[in-house]
Amino acid sequence: MTLKNYVDLAPKSGGEGWKLAFTTNAMCAYEDETGKDFTSVAGALAGAGEGRISMRVMRTILWAGLLEYQEGTTMRDAGEVLDACGMTQVGGAIAAAIRLAFPEAKDSSGNGGKAGKAAPGKVEEPTGKS
Repeated sequence: MTLKNYVDLAPKSGGEGWKLAFTTNAMCAYEDETGKDFTSVAGALAGAGEGRISMRVMRTILWAGLLEYQEGTTMRDAGEVLDACGMTQVGGAIAAAIRLAFPEAKDSSGNGGKAGKAAPGKVEEPTGKS
């Protein structure tokens, strides 16, 4: 049995929609594009819940989430999806897709750093040297 790792996103006017997924590659694409850790998305989404979020940030988060199932998606495409679906639906879909990506986390507000157990041992950052 294959688990669904995406959220369906449908335009307000009906018709064909999109699949939104935050896979490892999607998260890395976000980090490559912004220079920020993917963990910064939680703060951005918290701001969205209070009516404060940069449209560029929202579009970039959406863009990264669209890449897995809509290969070649551009920032312009992501902006058009945002226009077609609206901020409320996109924000909810992003939150749901992140929950699918991190099923062990209890909720998007965090759980005291207890999202999952890491394997014992030291983890080193890659140095770029082989």
